[in-house]
Amino acid sequence: MSSRTSSRQKQVILKNFLAVTDNVSESAATKFLQKYRWDLETAMNQYFENPQQLSKSKVSVSTISKIFEHYKDSTTQTITEDGFDKFVEDLAIQDDDIVQFVFAWECSCKKISVFTLEEFQQGFMRLQCDSVKNLKAKLPLLRKKIEQPKVFKEFYNWFFVYAKASEEKKGLC
Repeated sequence: MSSRTSSRQKQVILKNFLAVTDNVSESAATKFLQKYRWDLETAMNQYFENPQQLSKSKVSVSTISKIFEHYKDSTTQTITEDGFDKFVEDLAIQDDDIVQFVFAWECSCKKISVFTLEEFQQGFMRLQCDSVKNLKAKLPLLRKKIEQPKVFKEFYNWFFVYAKASEEKKGLC
């Protein structure tokens, strides 16, 4: 959109932007849209490239990074299966509990039991957590979240791709 965007058009763009972004204040969204000259598509692309740039969160990325460091594999710089198993154990999640996959979905993970730093941070930021204790407290909400048919469908579609993403693993066990 150009600088000639009307006030009414700006309100519609702002409303559309706020409808699809998580935890963004109206004033922050307005400034962000101004930065991209009220071009909704460009602003949305920029937002989804790095959602943390607009988050109202008080969650510390450096604290999340320290948690990641605790579980990561030193040879791959990712959390791999062993680290993920320890993480799930620290959260007191049973092996057959779907919530471990719901967390991976919140992180937008691409490989089974593997988290990059960016994915791990994204999940913690989305859930507004910066400790394992805080995340553990949110597990019931994650379980409940996928009870909604529309949300479950999104989760299921992601999970289908996630579960078949690894060539080495042909199952979930």
